[in-house]
Amino acid sequence: MVSKVFMQAGSPKNLRGFATNVANYNSWSMSPGEFTPADDAKYNLAQNEKIYVSFMSTALKAVNVPNQAIVDSARNGIQGLREEWGEWCNVNGATFGTFPTNHTDDLRTDAFVWAKPPGESDGTSDPNMNTYDSYCGRNSGMSKSTGCR
Repeated sequence: MVSKVFMQAGSPKNLRGFATNVANYNSWSMSPGEFTPADDAKYNLAQNEKIYVSFMSTALKAVNVPNQAIVDSARNGIQGLREEWGEWCNVNGATFGTFPTNHTDDLRTDAFVWAKPPGESDGTSDPNMNTYDSYCGRNSGMSKSTGCR
């Protein structure tokens, strides 16, 4: 599917690859992953972003799509704050991860960036809004006035 979209777009020469860790977030290289003990962890072989980049890069290269990555590290500075993987709405205590740099020590990863503005939520805790996400109202999230909007 990705290769079809890439070709339909004219195989743009200025496309270098993909961005990851922008919606939701994981550690760069924590091993075992934060949610390895979870019941459904067996379905997620990429429990950190370094492994995910490896899988994605290999798959994209196999279908002749540019396969370099940039990884958002704006929210993954501290792990172990979430009760489950799906909690990503301004988790209390979350901090900046690696500052933006092109020194990644991974050939498939061009840079760590702050793609998602730090502190910006992936949804709202207000059930009356069209961006409502039930995870934003959980105990791990910041209050409505300071976080999920």
